[in-house]
Amino acid sequence: MRKKSHLRMPAPFRIAGSLLLCLMILGGIAGSPRGGTAEADAAGVIVWLSDQNANTILEALPLTRDGSIQSPLLVYDASAEQEIVNFISRLDPPAAEVRVVETAAGNVPAAFLGLIVAQTGVSTVRTQPIDEYAIQCWEGKRGAPRYVVVADQESFMPYAAVWAHRQGGAFFNSLAEAERLVTADADVAAIVYFGTNSVTTAGLEALAAAGGKSMQRVASLEEAVVSLTPAHLAGTQNVLTLIHSGDTSALSASQQYWKIAPIYAALRNAMLLTVSGASAADVDAGLDQKLNALIVPNNGGREPGHLVVIGHWAVFPYRFADPRFPYMLSADARYADRDNDGDYVPDIPFGRITAYDIGNAVLLMNAGFLFDSGAMRRAERAVLASDWLVDRETETISALETMYGAANVYARGDIEFSNSLTNNPPLTEVLTEAKAAEVVILTGHGNPNYLAATNPATRGQDIKYRRFYPPSLWWFNGCDTGSYYPYGTSLVSGALASGAVNILAAVDTVATHSSALKWYPGYLAAGNDIGTMLQLGYKSCETYYGAKLNVNKLPQIYLIGDPLVNYPPEAAALPPNEPPSAPAAPTGATEGIVGEEYSYVTGTTDPEGGSLVYTFDWGDGETTVIGPVPSGAPVSAAHVWTMAGTYPVKALTTDDRGASSEWSPALPVSISPPPPQTPWKDNENGAVFADRPWDYTLGYEFSPQVNGAITGLGGNFNGSKTVSLWNAAGELMASVVISSANEWNYVNLPVPVEVRAGEDYKVTVYTAGSGAAYVKSIEPLPRTYGKITIKSSCYRAGDGFPTLRSADYMFGEVDIVFVPGG
Repeated sequence: MRKKSHLRMPAPFRIAGSLLLCLMILGGIAGSPRGGTAEADAAGVIVWLSDQNANTILEALPLTRDGSIQSPLLVYDASAEQEIVNFISRLDPPAAEVRVVETAAGNVPAAFLGLIVAQTGVSTVRTQPIDEYAIQCWEGKRGAPRYVVVADQESFMPYAAVWAHRQGGAFFNSLAEAERLVTADADVAAIVYFGTNSVTTAGLEALAAAGGKSMQRVASLEEAVVSLTPAHLAGTQNVLTLIHSGDTSALSASQQYWKIAPIYAALRNAMLLTVSGASAADVDAGLDQKLNALIVPNNGGREPGHLVVIGHWAVFPYRFADPRFPYMLSADARYADRDNDGDYVPDIPFGRITAYDIGNAVLLMNAGFLFDSGAMRRAERAVLASDWLVDRETETISALETMYGAANVYARGDIEFSNSLTNNPPLTEVLTEAKAAEVVILTGHGNPNYLAATNPATRGQDIKYRRFYPPSLWWFNGCDTGSYYPYGTSLVSGALASGAVNILAAVDTVATHSSALKWYPGYLAAGNDIGTMLQLGYKSCETYYGAKLNVNKLPQIYLIGDPLVNYPPEAAALPPNEPPSAPAAPTGATEGIVGEEYSYVTGTTDPEGGSLVYTFDWGDGETTVIGPVPSGAPVSAAHVWTMAGTYPVKALTTDDRGASSEWSPALPVSISPPPPQTPWKDNENGAVFADRPWDYTLGYEFSPQVNGAITGLGGNFNGSKTVSLWNAAGELMASVVISSANEWNYVNLPVPVEVRAGEDYKVTVYTAGSGAAYVKSIEPLPRTYGKITIKSSCYRAGDGFPTLRSADYMFGEVDIVFVPGG
């Protein structure tokens, strides 16, 4: 039987009651306040979107919850714009609106809000600055006594904000804000101060006395930790959220995880704990001490049921780097190993919320919570691709079939037990299947940016290029595939950018090939969350081999995302999903020229009204992916053809649950060769001097902007002379004799010479002691004319390959005939 999830809010995660009243006061929504009723359900979820300021995030956090109703809170980051849009498009039911909260107007760019509207059809509302907005919201929330919670020291703020959220109270980071609300609102019952500032303490005590309010104080971080434990706060779940004391303003605003950790603790009703230490060993030792002293005694004598690390890779040590071993597993598993028996097997299910920016990290928090509660659109399929015989994964396939049904499992591997990519399942086929999958497992040899589960191997950019996918688990079973890699080309970054809920990497736990997937998925199919699955799988593997964890075999155990998530989620079965209708035949130009860009428009609808991602097929082996966009909205894409021919342009679309339409009717587009270009003759400038008695080789160096062909050479001199074409290495590619009487004349080459974009070439004439020409006072080089960049003039004494250059003179009046794409 599937386990019950650890915190379940009613779906949809709508905002209701007094918070709707707050919105009405500010002119956002008209009508009477509503509670948690079907009427509120129909309105859909309100998504809160904060800027990166800690003040905004933490003051907004209590506003996102009303009784048992929790709304998502996202954080804007410029590098996560498209991922935020995708998240909003995946909500089910669709979002009612996006409510923007900021410390100062404009922190969330207007252009991004326009992007949300354009791609999701969801309206956006920019509120007043948070200090003003929060006060007005709380002033409008009349009724039951509540708290005003204040913390003006960074180390206390996460605890105070979570406590306020859980108690239905307001959080502020200054005495002045608290003073304003308490003075204006008679419903405030008590003031709570988290901190040690004596001036703030005195001010709040005077404020409480003047208004007849009670005053409470949390005067140490230890007290703050205990205040969020089950012994002191009803409804707290057996989940511990970790933040690092070093995660402060020393990092950029997009790397400070301390200010977003409260979002996860609030969503999951979790405990919160700050740890310190520059090394993983120091963190581990400090964590053990605080668990024993603060958490376990206030948690009914129990160990935490889950350990959730929230921190940037650069601050919260990610690799343990045990000096006894040349290689070591991820530190998160070591933090969860509580019995210190040296086996490095976790005793607590664990996971880490991290990303390359806090915008994506917050998406992971919200996605895990909402996905597990049935508030996000789903895809009920699984994909397994292996570098080895798929027959060795029978246990994994059986577990996936239990979870999704045999007809909904794609499983392919190599046709022989080898390390060759040749017979692996095709990359395009696997990632196309993944577009409709909830669990994607890739297994083979790997590194942070490479996994040999497909042919060619899967790379992070391959995943990102085909985004977005349904909310899903990406499971990379290969060496070092989960290690932190600081660039955006890693497998982890590709999955993060593509809508992942969890990313898992585990390999070689006890001995070589002990990474076999069979140890794990059965626990997931039995109804355990993913964190518990990983822990139990490790223990089974250890028991089977009768050995401690082999830390000399590159063992890894990484879980990025919320470890409390279940696959499939604990939600009612989704209604049947009908694929979108085939798009209309694209409209646009039916004739064109090689090298020019042309735009085409199509559109269609989804029966369920879901957002759509379009794929344009240009008929030349290239495709373009656009979206997500709202159902029924027109979509446009542009393309440049590089060869002449007639191309069928068509489109298909995929809905947000992974169902694809049929291809549209094709629009034939006839692309003609471009007219030949003679770059210097057509753009000649400056003063020409002819009939120089020079014995020189003269000309110019050039580089094509696109692939093409040189079909002829030309010259403007006096006499019959040899004009030559060279590559950058000085190898002669073609030559012709041209006769000219100080006027331009061209001769076709017997066989056109292909030239490549970005490579350098030279065209020259040997003047042989008479009839030479040059141009003075030209536009300084380099210059781009059409599809050719003339980089410099070139020259040398005598006959041969010239190496000297000039940017202000054109020595030798020679030219090429260039056909782009020819």
